[in-house]
Amino acid sequence: MNDKTLQRIMALAVFALAFIVYLATMASTVSFWDCGELLAASNILGNPHPPGNPLFTLIARVFIMVMPLHEIAMRVNFISVLTSALTVMMSFLFTIKALRIIFKGEITNFMLYCGGLIAAFLVGFADTFWFSAVEAEVYGSSMFLVMTISWLTLYWYENRGTPKADRALILIGYLGFLGM
Repeated sequence: MNDKTLQRIMALAVFALAFIVYLATMASTVSFWDCGELLAASNILGNPHPPGNPLFTLIARVFIMVMPLHEIAMRVNFISVLTSALTVMMSFLFTIKALRIIFKGEITNFMLYCGGLIAAFLVGFADTFWFSAVEAEVYGSSMFLVMTISWLTLYWYENRGTPKADRALILIGYLGFLGM
């Protein structure tokens, strides 16, 4: 098995573990604070308090219309579960890419993957992150965009001076504006 295949398998395993844990601990109804406001705004395509989080509201509305779960709150809570698990996976991938750049091949694959796993699980199972991952909040989707932009920044750094790097910069800008 080559290195790229192993990295993809481990990234999917990290995602699957975080997803299963978050799904098992997901709130089955409306949680406190902003969750009810976000749920109501998403259901009618309204605007919650500033800054409004339009991307989350649109995605939540799609999930409300498409997902076959009984409770609307569970449908929107599922977005946080999904995007938070994706954030944990991106933390793993970001750490591996960062360590490869920093150590320039002077690190074993075992150490590389151990570092990635430790970073991903420290993010994923931190109390604050986990608490936000199982309720209807924008933090999971925002962190997913931040981690994806961070990974793309390292991708740009590795490929700077090529057309791939230019495309990565355009995607970074686009994702940054989506996250506003």
